[in-house]
Amino acid sequence: MTVSDLPAAAHPPIERILLARGWRGMDRLARHLPPDYCARAARAAWDARARVLLTTGFWVAGHPETDGPPGAFFLARGLARAGAQVGFVAEDEALGMLDGLARAMWPAGVAPPEFVPFPLLDAVASDAFAANLAARRQPSLVVAVERCGRTAGGRYLNMRGGDITPHTAQVDALLAAPAAATIGIGDGGNEIGMGALAPVIAAELDMPAPCVTPVAHLVVATVSNWGAYGLLAYLSRLAGADLLPSAEESAAALQLLAGMGAIHGMTGRAEAMVDGFSPADEAAVLAELRAAMG
Repeated sequence: MTVSDLPAAAHPPIERILLARGWRGMDRLARHLPPDYCARAARAAWDARARVLLTTGFWVAGHPETDGPPGAFFLARGLARAGAQVGFVAEDEALGMLDGLARAMWPAGVAPPEFVPFPLLDAVASDAFAANLAARRQPSLVVAVERCGRTAGGRYLNMRGGDITPHTAQVDALLAAPAAATIGIGDGGNEIGMGALAPVIAAELDMPAPCVTPVAHLVVATVSNWGAYGLLAYLSRLAGADLLPSAEESAAALQLLAGMGAIHGMTGRAEAMVDGFSPADEAAVLAELRAAMG
């Protein structure tokens, strides 16, 4: 039996939680990954957590969307609690939102995150900037959470096929940092990391131009934030401590981001929702992940 023949029930409980409530076909993509794909990504993250760079922020209606920054923030916080040095790489506005979350929710006594602006440049200049950044920072782990990735045509496309290249910092080459473990988290097919399944995405999701930027470990989920929380559930087992955000923290993060202009991708409005799901829905997912942590 091949991976693609495996039924959804073959996935461990945490992976099943990440794929539940779905409507974009991530369960079909998951059949082409190892059943325990999130557990494997978490182990890689744990082993390579010394120096971590995270990138997030998907341009929607003039601002970053609400999916991505919360997951990246809480994942960075969890890794930092486990001893990692963490930094965020993105456009200025996304970094400002992450800084706002850090000011509100970063724990005392834990090394604070760094914020590294990535300019809006063409592909050649962007790849050179990314290579230079990787050479200077020497990341041991690079994670992309709901970050639009480059297509085979060199463009950056949203779910409707709209071209957002002029608004997207082309960070893709960071995921080729020498000697770094790499993780991509996505929920649609156009995010960094989906290059690992690009031919499958074109066939399964009828997406003519998926992202072609690969990663060593792809995590697919109904909502990308939840993919980050799945990683945190597994990392909590490895750390022997609960690294997940509380339901109250999750709701507060969404409210704070909306107040800073983050956009709910389903409506194009600045509101505390993610991909059609409410804070109560996210609280239910977090409760299920905690129960599955054991």
